[in-house]
Amino acid sequence: MSSPKGLTPFRKIFPEGHTLLKEGETGTSFYILERGTLEIRVKGKAINTITASDELEFVGEVAALLDTPRTATVIAKTEISVLYFEAGNFEKIIGAAPTLGMKLARSLAKKLSALQSPTKKAA
Repeated sequence: MSSPKGLTPFRKIFPEGHTLLKEGETGTSFYILERGTLEIRVKGKAINTITASDELEFVGEVAALLDTPRTATVIAKTEISVLYFEAGNFEKIIGAAPTLGMKLARSLAKKLSALQSPTKKAA
């Protein structure tokens, strides 16, 4: 994935077993999964698995954009490659890459909806 014009995300690679995000902690960053598989855990229980695909998979955007504690722990099930963004760049993302900004907004809305309904998966 190429980065939006005017933005320089950091590409990071983490090994299998790495904890990317920890439930309850505050954070100002979010990630786009480029390669690999992540396990999503809430209160220590695995609730979802995310695998990189052609669809953009965001993690960490709820806490980063809403300035709230992380809603889940995210652990690398395989070696992963992610693009790292700071929440302060949200307006730049929308301006530089409106399609990416819309996908991020949809991801955020979907996860917030899932958090309000315990029968849906949030990640």
